[in-house]
Amino acid sequence: MPAQFNTTIEWSTSGDKVANTTVTDSAIGISLSPIGFTFSGGTVSGSFAGGSISSLGTVSPAVIAEVTQPQETGAQAQANSYTFTRL
Repeated sequence: MPAQFNTTIEWSTSGDKVANTTVTDSAIGISLSPIGFTFSGGTVSGSFAGGSISSLGTVSPAVIAEVTQPQETGAQAQANSYTFTRL
Protein backbone atom coordinates (compact mmCIF):
# COMPACT_ATOMS: atom_id res chain seq x y z
CA MET A 1 0.00 0.00 0.00
CA PRO A 2 1.52 3.36 -0.99
CA ALA A 3 2.01 6.09 1.60
CA GLN A 4 -0.89 8.50 1.80
CA PHE A 5 -0.75 12.17 2.72
CA ASN A 6 -3.19 14.87 3.72
CA THR A 7 -2.53 18.47 2.67
CA THR A 8 -4.27 21.74 3.46
CA ILE A 9 -3.68 24.78 1.25
CA GLU A 10 -4.59 28.18 2.68
CA TRP A 11 -5.48 30.83 0.12
CA SER A 12 -5.32 34.59 0.58
CA THR A 13 -6.96 37.09 -1.74
CA SER A 14 -7.56 40.81 -1.84
CA GLY A 15 -11.24 40.48 -2.62
CA ASP A 16 -13.23 37.27 -2.95
CA LYS A 17 -13.25 34.65 -0.22
CA VAL A 18 -11.61 31.34 -1.07
CA ALA A 19 -12.03 28.50 1.42
CA ASN A 20 -9.00 26.41 2.34
CA THR A 21 -8.47 23.42 0.08
CA THR A 22 -7.90 20.08 1.78
CA VAL A 23 -6.64 17.03 -0.08
CA THR A 24 -6.97 13.77 1.84
CA ASP A 25 -5.40 10.42 1.05
CA SER A 26 -3.21 11.52 -1.87
CA ALA A 27 -0.51 8.98 -2.76
CA ILE A 28 3.21 9.62 -3.14
CA GLY A 29 5.03 7.85 -5.94
CA ILE A 30 8.40 7.82 -7.69
CA SER A 31 9.15 9.60 -10.95
CA LEU A 32 12.02 8.27 -13.03
CA SER A 33 11.93 10.93 -15.74
CA PRO A 34 12.57 13.49 -14.42
CA ILE A 35 13.88 11.96 -11.22
CA GLY A 36 11.77 12.92 -8.24
CA PHE A 37 8.46 12.14 -6.59
CA THR A 38 4.80 12.64 -7.41
CA PHE A 39 1.62 13.30 -5.47
CA SER A 40 -1.65 12.20 -7.04
CA GLY A 41 -5.19 11.10 -6.30
CA GLY A 42 -6.99 11.87 -3.11
CA THR A 43 -10.20 13.69 -2.32
CA VAL A 44 -10.34 17.49 -2.68
CA SER A 45 -12.63 19.62 -0.49
CA GLY A 46 -13.09 23.35 0.04
CA SER A 47 -13.47 25.93 -2.71
CA PHE A 48 -12.00 23.49 -5.25
CA ALA A 49 -14.00 20.45 -4.11
CA GLY A 50 -14.32 17.75 -6.72
CA GLY A 51 -11.05 18.75 -8.40
CA SER A 52 -8.01 16.54 -8.82
CA ILE A 53 -4.34 16.89 -7.99
CA SER A 54 -1.13 15.89 -9.67
CA SER A 55 2.24 17.35 -8.72
CA LEU A 56 5.89 16.56 -9.34
CA GLY A 57 8.84 17.39 -7.10
CA THR A 58 12.13 16.97 -8.91
CA VAL A 59 15.42 16.06 -7.26
CA SER A 60 18.56 17.77 -8.49
CA PRO A 61 21.56 15.80 -9.78
CA ALA A 62 23.64 17.33 -6.97
CA VAL A 63 21.40 15.80 -4.30
CA ILE A 64 21.50 12.40 -6.00
CA ALA A 65 25.32 12.55 -6.20
CA GLU A 66 25.59 13.40 -2.50
CA VAL A 67 23.27 10.68 -1.22
CA THR A 68 24.66 7.95 -3.49
CA GLN A 69 28.38 8.47 -2.95
CA PRO A 70 30.16 5.55 -1.26
CA GLN A 71 30.33 5.37 2.52
CA GLU A 72 33.57 5.89 4.36
CA THR A 73 35.46 2.63 4.96
CA GLY A 74 37.13 1.68 8.21
CA ALA A 75 40.56 2.11 6.63
CA GLN A 76 39.65 5.61 5.44
CA ALA A 77 38.40 6.50 8.92
CA GLN A 78 41.63 5.32 10.53
CA ALA A 79 43.75 7.18 7.97
CA ASN A 80 41.45 10.23 8.06
CA SER A 81 41.46 10.09 4.26
CA TYR A 82 37.75 10.08 3.36
CA THR A 83 36.66 12.92 1.10
CA PHE A 84 33.01 13.90 1.08
CA THR A 85 32.09 15.31 -2.32
CA ARG A 86 29.74 18.26 -2.14
CA LEU A 87 28.61 19.63 -5.48
